[in-house]
Amino acid sequence: MIFRTAGGSLAARQSRDALRLGASGFLLKVAPPERLVDAIRVAANGDALLDPLVTRQAIAAFAHNMPDPLAADSPPALGQLTIRETEVLRMLARGKSNAEIAADLVVGDPTVKTHVARVLMKLGLRDRGAGRHLCLRAPTRSARA
Repeated sequence: MIFRTAGGSLAARQSRDALRLGASGFLLKVAPPERLVDAIRVAANGDALLDPLVTRQAIAAFAHNMPDPLAADSPPALGQLTIRETEVLRMLARGKSNAEIAADLVVGDPTVKTHVARVLMKLGLRDRGAGRHLCLRAPTRSARA
């Protein structure tokens, strides 16, 4: 099922609701007929599609609702991390690459690799994906850092 709407300020909310109801795609009504045909093909192949004009809003809404890995009732091992390691863990949870983390923290790539290795070691994780998973399982709190 492909959901279409006029867009506007409710587009992100409408797309979320439509996707929760089982829609495979979301297009604005102003999309050209060719895009609708492409969307139908995408859905028929079992894939998903969001209109590019709504994607940024959807990503922002998703990121805003991500759990905080340092909530008060998070696993105790998180308390072993330094402030910098905690920053790196949060960036890992957001899917940032080592290069992106290095740029954000204004450090070199080898420094980021060291921080990532220490985070994984302290938390007993085998890879960065496990770090993301840990953060996504962590409870949320209203005050986000």
